[in-house]
Amino acid sequence: MVTVSIIGILAAIAVPSYQYSQAKAKVFEAKANLAALFSAEASVSLDQGSYSACLADIGFTPVVRYYSIGFNASDLATLLVCGPKGDVSCMNTFAGGAAVACSAGTLVSATLSVGGAVPTLDSGDSTSNLLNTITRTTFKAEAVGQISSTGTSSDTWTIDHTNTLSNVTQGY
Repeated sequence: MVTVSIIGILAAIAVPSYQYSQAKAKVFEAKANLAALFSAEASVSLDQGSYSACLADIGFTPVVRYYSIGFNASDLATLLVCGPKGDVSCMNTFAGGAAVACSAGTLVSATLSVGGAVPTLDSGDSTSNLLNTITRTTFKAEAVGQISSTGTSSDTWTIDHTNTLSNVTQGY
């Protein structure tokens, strides 16, 4: 009986620690994908004179399992702030200075549900405080994931055009 009690106490201590370690390991997905997105955006900006929300068209192919990564497409549809002159939608690429619409099936955000609801990319509280946004000269992309079975909030990371990686909300 004493042995069973000791095993129960050890399990009660070990399980939360294991779940925390698992959640911290999953964070690497967000960091790696956001770093790859930064590289793709920096490259296309040098080549085309503007950032683009067409993630697949600019060569960004994330490996997603726990996070949604990218920009909120509903925010981008009406904004005319990209292109070499800053007067066209960010839902284009700009080869040779001409706007070319995102190809069919291109990624604005990448998601994959793993046994639950897919986390959605947040558009922030107001237009001056967007978590994810993009213009001709700046961008801030987002990764949102529910990585902990015990966490009540999503884990949210952002990266911007200066390669600043931030953990906006810790979800574990």
